[in-house]
Amino acid sequence: SLSQLYVGMWCLTMERCTSTIVVNGERLLLHCLSSGEPLRLTWTIPSGVVLNRPQRAGRYAVLPNGTLAIQQVSVYDRGSYVCRSANEYGSSQLSASVIVILHSVFQMNKDSQEPSQLYM
Repeated sequence: SLSQLYVGMWCLTMERCTSTIVVNGERLLLHCLSSGEPLRLTWTIPSGVVLNRPQRAGRYAVLPNGTLAIQQVSVYDRGSYVCRSANEYGSSQLSASVIVILHSVFQMNKDSQEPSQLYM
């Protein structure tokens, strides 16, 4: 395939990182790695707006490497994000679901004495 989609730091599935959790007010990076030249890469955000690379629109920016950066994420940013890439050999499409939570809480894990993260 032309694209590989990597989203945020907190994934809900271990096999394929197709969902991510982000805390309200934080910055979110959705990575879409593509190869091939010339390459057209677009992101479709939950509202249906299509962003091209490179482009900045308000809190959204598609970086030259294809990453979608969202500043100060809010609950209105939740939903499905789709990365599409195409070149002369074909096209590829991948999507990721973004879940926005109000805040996270850390607590100590009794067994390992390391912090674990809870989502609220």
